Amino acid sequence: MTQLNGGPSIPAWPDDELDFSTPSKPQPPYFDKDLDAWIFSRHADIHSALRSFDLWPSSVKKGKQPRLIDKASHHKMRADTTQSLSPERLRGWRLLLAERATDAVKALPINTPIDLLASYADPLCMFLAETVTSISHEEALLLYASARIVSASAAEPYDSELSKSAKPADELLRNHFQSRPEGLRDSTFVALSQTIPCMLGNAWFSLTQFPSQWSILHQHPDLLEAGVEELMRYAGLVRTLGRYATADIQIGDVLIRRGEKIILRMIAAHRDPERYSNPNELIVERQSRGNFALGMGEHSCVGAVLIRMATTTTTAPLLTRFSSIELVDPVAWKGGSAFRSPGSLWVRLGD
Repeated sequence: MTQLNGGPSIPAWPDDELDFSTPSKPQPPYFDKDLDAWIFSRHADIHSALRSFDLWPSSVKKGKQPRLIDKASHHKMRADTTQSLSPERLRGWRLLLAERATDAVKALPINTPIDLLASYADPLCMFLAETVTSISHEEALLLYASARIVSASAAEPYDSELSKSAKPADELLRNHFQSRPEGLRDSTFVALSQTIPCMLGNAWFSLTQFPSQWSILHQHPDLLEAGVEELMRYAGLVRTLGRYATADIQIGDVLIRRGEKIILRMIAAHRDPERYSNPNELIVERQSRGNFALGMGEHSCVGAVLIRMATTTTTAPLLTRFSSIELVDPVAWKGGSAFRSPGSLWVRLGD
């Protein structure tokens, strides 16, 4: 455990970091008194936890209670969001993003160092955020700083200063998008303009660590769909998730009492040798469906189809045009205990 600004203990688990020298390992469940929560990291245990409606999403912070809603309201929210993200809309967004990404890739230099996030991922994700939420580029630029603050606070929920800054930023965004349909509001703008670039940074960084896997995807583009699932397993953005027990529940050998909290170590679960062979290697041909990168069950990410579409559509043109990728500068990481990603990604792309 570590402390932030002299405050309470926060989850550290440095082995749940992509660049840490020692690979992450799952452990049997245990209760952490400092965090006042059960800690789960084995794949089977997290699978059970994510599929339980009696474990409600909550902050991992000690003492903070979740905002509970009834099942009917929960299902209505998910249904409304799913309707907003209809297959027809997704197809239209995919075509627009693919066209923009293809043009953007043509402008990227060969064998010259570039920040792949600033030069490629960030502008594409901003374009998608504008398109999906139906706002102008000028509006998006005005809202960008607020979205960045909200995202930074989500990445490190234990930072009280970030939390204070995030409240007015969150209110500004919520007011701006309140007339939009469910699923096309402030949270979607933050996810598309901020979270997806972070995910792409993790994924592309991982490919620099396993250059042979980039070559495989370059030579076999039909493997990209499976490759994206493996990238989400190996380089998934979320480090920890919090859950709050609304009823007594048994997970494996552990009885969780109503009112207790659980912290789920997502990266450790994706390194579980009981579930994955050679779990610390990126293998794009692996069948990695069923990973937890976007959740699972009643509380899974309802925008998962949009996130997968964005990841695939932005990555495909890079793999098509460039035969290799090489990291040319050490990565400066940003984020915290909830999620962590490269602040920049300086690479050299080969012809």
